[in-house]
Amino acid sequence: MTTSLRAAPTRADPRPTRRESRRGRIRATALEGTGIAVATALGLLAMAHLVLSARSAVLFHSGDSLLMPLIDRSIREGQPFDWAMSSVLFFVPELPVYLGVAAVTPSVQAALVVSGVVTLVALYALLRGLSGVVGRAFGRGSRILLALLPVVGLTMLSLLEHTADRASFELVSLFLTTDYYYGTTLAFVGVVALLVALARAGDGKGQGDGRRRGRIAVALLLVGAAATFDNPLAIVWAIVPALAALALLTALRRLPRALAVGGAIVLVAGTGLGYVARLPFAHLFANRIGDYFRFSRIPLSLAYYVREYFLTASSWQGAAEMALLTAGVFGTVAVTVVALARRWPLATTLGLVVVSASMVVTPAVAILSGSLATRYLMPLFFGPAAATVIVAAHVLLHLPRAIGRPLPRPDGRLVAQVTALALVASALIAGASGRALTTAPATRVVAGRTCVENWIGGRDVTGAGTFWTVRALQTYGDRSVRLLQITGAYKASIWLDDAATYRGQTISYLLVDSATKLASSPLTMLGRPARVVHCAPYTILDYSHTRGGDVLTDRVADSAAQQLAERKRRT
Repeated sequence: MTTSLRAAPTRADPRPTRRESRRGRIRATALEGTGIAVATALGLLAMAHLVLSARSAVLFHSGDSLLMPLIDRSIREGQPFDWAMSSVLFFVPELPVYLGVAAVTPSVQAALVVSGVVTLVALYALLRGLSGVVGRAFGRGSRILLALLPVVGLTMLSLLEHTADRASFELVSLFLTTDYYYGTTLAFVGVVALLVALARAGDGKGQGDGRRRGRIAVALLLVGAAATFDNPLAIVWAIVPALAALALLTALRRLPRALAVGGAIVLVAGTGLGYVARLPFAHLFANRIGDYFRFSRIPLSLAYYVREYFLTASSWQGAAEMALLTAGVFGTVAVTVVALARRWPLATTLGLVVVSASMVVTPAVAILSGSLATRYLMPLFFGPAAATVIVAAHVLLHLPRAIGRPLPRPDGRLVAQVTALALVASALIAGASGRALTTAPATRVVAGRTCVENWIGGRDVTGAGTFWTVRALQTYGDRSVRLLQITGAYKASIWLDDAATYRGQTISYLLVDSATKLASSPLTMLGRPARVVHCAPYTILDYSHTRGGDVLTDRVADSAAQQLAERKRRT
C-alpha cells in the first residue's frame, strides 16, 4: 500500500485572507474592549470607595460639586439660563457629559457616580492614545497594558483618600467629581499625547507624513481652543509648558526649528481662538481673570500649600499618598533630566519635558498668584501618570538590548487566557462595587430633606441661606424648596447660581446649619423669628409676615440688583 504525502499548500500572496482579517479585527476588538472593561471596573471601585468613605460629602453635598446637577435641574424646569459662573464655563466637556449621563440615570447621586466612572474611562482613552504613539513597536496588548498601568496607580491612590476635606491634597477623588477641572486635566493629558504624536510624525526618518502631521495639528488646535474656551487654567497647565518644552528642545538642537515653530503657532492659535470664543459668554462670569491674581498673598499661599501637604500626610493613608506623589513628581523630573542628558528619542523627551514643565509652572503660578486652592495643582498627580506611559514604553523598547536577549513574545493562547482573566476580574470588581454603590446610605439619604419639605408643605415660599448650607437642598429638594444664596452679611451671593431666580422673590425664612457663618446673629440683624423649626442638620428660622422677613428680602433684592448691574456694565 502506498501513501500519498502532499505538502500543505502555500500562498504566494502574503496578504491576510478575509478570514484572517476578520479574526484580527475580532481579536483587536476583544483586547480593546477588555481595556475599557478594566478601566470601567477601576472607575467603579474608585467611586465605591469614595461613596463609602467620609469623602462622599465632597461628591454629594459640597457646594461646588453640585453645580452640574443644579444646572441640569434648572434646564429641566425651563428656567432662563442666566448662571453666574466662575472663570470656568464647564461647557466642554463637563456639562454635556453630565446632561447625557443624567438623562439615563435614575437620580442625582447615580448621575454623579456614573460621571466619575466616565471620567476615569476618558482618562484611560487618552492614555491609550499616548501608548499607541510611544508603543508602536509593541503589540496591541502591550500598548493596552501601558495605558492601564497609570490608571491602576491612580485608582490605588484614590483608595487612600478618605476625608471630607475638599481643600486637602486628595486630588484623585476630586478629579472624579463633575466640576473640579477634570476637563482641563484631560486636556492637559491630550496635549502631551498630541505633541508626542506630532514629534513622531515629523521625526525626519521617513516616518513623517504630511497629512498625518496636518491631522495631528488640527487636533492640537481644537484641544487647545476647547480647553482655553472652557477654562483659562489650561494655559498654565498645558499651553505654556508645551511652548516652553518646544523652545527648550529647539535651543538644545533636539527639535527641528520648523516643527517647533509650527507646533507653537498651532498652540498659540488654539489658545487665541478659545479665548475669543469666550467673549460672547462674558455676561456669565461673576468675576474677572484679574480677580485670581492677589500678589500680596504670596507668603500666605506658600504657607497654605505646605500646611495642606502635611495635614494630608497626618494620617497613614495620607502619608502614603503624599510619599507616592513626591516620588512621582521628583522621579518624573529626574527621568526628564536623564532623557535630555542621554539624548533619548525626540518624541519621548518632548513628552517628558512638557510634563515636567507643567509640574514646575503650575505650582509656581499658583503661589505667585496668591491662590489658596489645592485643586489648581492637578498636574502634579496626572503629569506622572502620562510620564509613566512614556517611560515604560522607552524601557520596554530598550530592555532587550540591556539584557542581551529579546523579550519573550506571548502566544495567542496566553493572550486569550489573560484577556479572559481580566474580564472575569473586572466583572467581579464591577459587581461588588456596583452593589456597594446601590446600598450605600450616601447614595440614598439626604439629611433633613424630608423634614424641610414637610414643613414647606407645598406652600409658595422662598428661603435663604449661605452657599455651603443651601446647595444640597437646592439640588435634592423637591420643587417647593426654593432657596437663594446669601453672604454672611445677609446680601445676595450670586455665585455658581442662576441669577434669574433672584428677581421678584419674597424671602420668608432663613436656613442655617453648622456650616453657616454670619457676620451678626439673625436675632440681631432680623429680629425674633415667628417660629423656629429644627430639621437636623438644619434649623429653619421662619420670618414670614415679620419685619425681619422684609429686611432680608430688601437686602437680598438690592444687593442682587447691584451685582447684576455690575455684571452688565462689565460686558
